[in-house]
Amino acid sequence: MNTPKKRAFFNKYWRVVKIAADKYQIRPEILMAIMAHETAWGRSDNLLKGNNPGGVTTALWRKTPYWSPTDGTRDRPKNEGGTYNKYKTLELGLLDNAYLLTYKRYHASFKLQNDTAEFAARFVKTGYFTGDPEIYRKSLVYNIPQFKKAYESVTK
Repeated sequence: MNTPKKRAFFNKYWRVVKIAADKYQIRPEILMAIMAHETAWGRSDNLLKGNNPGGVTTALWRKTPYWSPTDGTRDRPKNEGGTYNKYKTLELGLLDNAYLLTYKRYHASFKLQNDTAEFAARFVKTGYFTGDPEIYRKSLVYNIPQFKKAYESVTK
């Protein structure tokens, strides 16, 4: 990782991200890059107050083994409407995020996990996020290889 802030982020979260990534057959560096972007490198209220590292929104019709309405929600910005899920633990939030990425809408992108550029280009077209798709794509393309190197350094 090329800055102390990024290294600290990786060191704090790599183990729990790897658990969720392994369970749902997602390369951990991809899940980590998504988390880094979604949480502003660990600073978002969604992460800090809701254990929600992926910006997962509330859909009461969506059944998940990791969240229930009794766990609570947090309001999204008024211009977006709706709510974000709150999770009891970060591990549950990460597991739910990884589980969500197995949905057909997103999963086709993950067939391209070994080609970072192509994965990022396809993933941003899924509508997973509400921000600028080009900024998100560039973030993934830049950060996935860095996280891959970081994972390789701790799992040797």
